[in-house]
Amino acid sequence: MKSLFPDVEGLGMNLGPFLERAEPLTAATHVICRQADGTETIITLDEAMQAVLRFSRDGKAIRPDGPAHLYLRDGRNAANPIHSLRELEVCVQTTWHLHNSPSDKPCNNDEAQQTDEKR
Repeated sequence: MKSLFPDVEGLGMNLGPFLERAEPLTAATHVICRQADGTETIITLDEAMQAVLRFSRDGKAIRPDGPAHLYLRDGRNAANPIHSLRELEVCVQTTWHLHNSPSDKPCNNDEAQQTDEKR
C-alpha cells in the first residue's frame, strides 16, 4: 500500500484480477460499491479494474470500518477511501437518477444479460 499511497499503512491487493475472474458481461460499465451504512458509490469499471482493495491495517483485519477499503489508483480518495465495503456489483449503466428511491436503478443487469446471451 505504501508504494501507491505513502500515507496508508496495511496490506492491499489489486482488484482488477478478481473482477476479471468474475467474467463481467461484455456490456458492463460500472461497479456499485455498497457500504455497511447503505451508502452506494458508483465508479466506472475501468476505475475498479485499477483500484486497490485494502484488507489489513497494523497486521490485523480492518476494524471497525472494515472489512475492506477501496482506493482509486489515481489517489484522489486516498484520504477518504470507500470504507466499510460490503459488496461490489458490476453492472451496466442504463440511467442515472437524481434522488435515491427504491424504484431507481442506476444499472440494469437484466437487459445486459439478455444482450450478452444473444452474442
